[in-house]
Amino acid sequence: MSALPPEERIVRAVCTDKYDKAKGRISPSLMMGPDTSVSRLLLIPLADHWELFRSHVQKPPERMLELLGVIGVRALQALGAAHEPKRDVVVEVAPDTRWNPPEAHAEIKGSLTRGLANKVVQAMQYSQEDGAVLSYTGKAMIPNPPATGAPLIPPPPTLPPSGTWCRS
Repeated sequence: MSALPPEERIVRAVCTDKYDKAKGRISPSLMMGPDTSVSRLLLIPLADHWELFRSHVQKPPERMLELLGVIGVRALQALGAAHEPKRDVVVEVAPDTRWNPPEAHAEIKGSLTRGLANKVVQAMQYSQEDGAVLSYTGKAMIPNPPATGAPLIPPPPTLPPSGTWCRS
């Protein structure tokens, strides 16, 4: 199948078998594969993933859906490239007829090491069903600050037109 472009974002179901809500801990095994199943935000809105994952991933009573984990393909690839040993991370379309459309299902090919998986779970953003967004520090879940309209990291300054900033 075809690889997803770096601009896409993917979603992973976070269930109680990988997440201890009482301790606020996520297991790196959430992302260790092999061929870790994910979903494509480009084709299915985030809010619709709750019903999709409850229908096809959740297995009551031992495996209940708690969170949706989101990460960009580019960020995932950058983590693999910066990791020692380097890992070429590929996310491929893997059609599944339970998804609508089937091409909305994808897989992170192969297996990630525990160390790389730890970095990935800390880089993901986690969405609760009420819309709250959390981050994982590696030790605890923390709420993300509410959006204020201003980006947390301001854009780089724009340079004046060529030649106007130099004195003659």
